[in-house]
Amino acid sequence: MAKVLTLLKTVRNNWKKSVVGTAALSYGISYGKQAYDTEQLMRQCCEEVVQYGNTSCSTNIRPRHVTVILNPAAKKRKAKKLFQKYCEPLLHLAGISVTIIDTQSGSHARNTITNLETPTDAIIVAGGDGTLSDVITGLMRKYEHNLHSAKQCPIGILPLGNTNTIASIFYRGYEDLNDIHHLIDATMAIIKNSLKSIDAIEIKLLIHDPENSIKPIYAVGGIEWGAWSDTHAHIDKYWYWGSLRKYAAYIFNGYKSNLTWKCNALMKYTNPCKGCSCCYSKDLSYNQFTNSNRRWWHAFLPKQQTFVSGNEIL
Repeated sequence: MAKVLTLLKTVRNNWKKSVVGTAALSYGISYGKQAYDTEQLMRQCCEEVVQYGNTSCSTNIRPRHVTVILNPAAKKRKAKKLFQKYCEPLLHLAGISVTIIDTQSGSHARNTITNLETPTDAIIVAGGDGTLSDVITGLMRKYEHNLHSAKQCPIGILPLGNTNTIASIFYRGYEDLNDIHHLIDATMAIIKNSLKSIDAIEIKLLIHDPENSIKPIYAVGGIEWGAWSDTHAHIDKYWYWGSLRKYAAYIFNGYKSNLTWKCNALMKYTNPCKGCSCCYSKDLSYNQFTNSNRRWWHAFLPKQQTFVSGNEIL
C-alpha cells in the first residue's frame, strides 16, 4: 500500500511528465498493435498467394508479365514505399514478372504507354485518378484505329493516390487498416485475374483545327476543369505547410491570373456506344478456324451477335 501511495504522490508532483509519458505509452501501444495486425494480415495473404506461385506451368507457356506505371509523387510521395511494402512482394510471390516504370508527369505516363513495345499481360496503375486517366489516354491513343486491341489489355488499379474514385467502388470499407486492406485487395484481384468491364469517357474538341490539332483525352469516373482543378494540381508544391498545404495552395493561387477562371465552352454530350460492330476488329485466326470447320447447313443457322465492351479493369 505504501508503494502505491508513493507512486500516486510522484505522479501528482510530476503531472506534466506523467501526461507526456502516458501519451507516449498510448501511442507506442497503438503503433505496436497496428504493426502486429499488418504483419498478420500480410502473412495470411502470403500464404494464400504462394499457392499461385507454386503452381507449375507448361514449358511452352510464358509466365505472366505485368507493367506497373508508378506515380512516385502520389499519396504525399509515399506511393512508391507503399507499393514496395504491400503490393510488389505479393506479385513476385505469385510468380508474376513485374516491370516498374516511374513517371515524372502526366505527359510522361501517356507517352510511356503510347510507345510501349514490351509484350505484357496487363498494365497496372499505381497512383490515383489522374494517373489512371493518363494511362487510359495513352492506351487509347496507341490503338486509335484498333479499339478492339485496346479493350483486350486489362488495366489494374492500385489505390495509391489522394483520390481513388474507381477503386473505392470496387473495394469495400474496413474498420481497421483501411488503406492497407484496399492495397492488398487490389493486388489480389490482379493475381486472381478478376476482370470487370467499365466505360471510359472520351473528351474531344467539337471543331477540328488542322493547324493546331489536339488529340482526345480519356477518363473514367469523372473530369474536372477550371480554377479549382488548376489549384488542386499545385497542392504538393506546398508540402512544407504540412496539413495546411491545401489551404496554402488556395490562398497563394487565389489571386493568380494563370488559372482557368472563365470556362467558356459549348459542351455536347454523346451517349455511349450500345454495342455495334463498327469499330470491332475481327480475330483472323478465330475466323479461319471456324471457316475450316464450316458445313453447308451452317448457312441456315443464325449468326452470333457481337457486342463491344468497355475497358477491362482488374
